[in-house]
Amino acid sequence: MDYTLGELLSANLARTFHDHEVGFTGLGTGRDAANYMTNIPVAAMELARHLHAPNLTLALAGWTHNPDLT
Repeated sequence: MDYTLGELLSANLARTFHDHEVGFTGLGTGRDAANYMTNIPVAAMELARHLHAPNLTLALAGWTHNPDLT
C-alpha cells in the first residue's frame, strides 16, 4: 500500500492523543510550513477523534475548537 510522508506522520501522531486531552497546533504559512505545522497535526487530531478520542479538543492558534469536519 502506498502512502505519503504526511499520511504516515499523521497516523503515527494520532496515536499519541488521548480522549479528553487538548491538542494544540499553530498556523503556518507557505506550502511546506502549512503542511507540517498545521495540516498534518490537524489531520492527526481528527483521525484520533474518529478512532479513539472523541472528546479530544483541538486548539488552533490559541482558539479552541471541537469541529465536526465530516
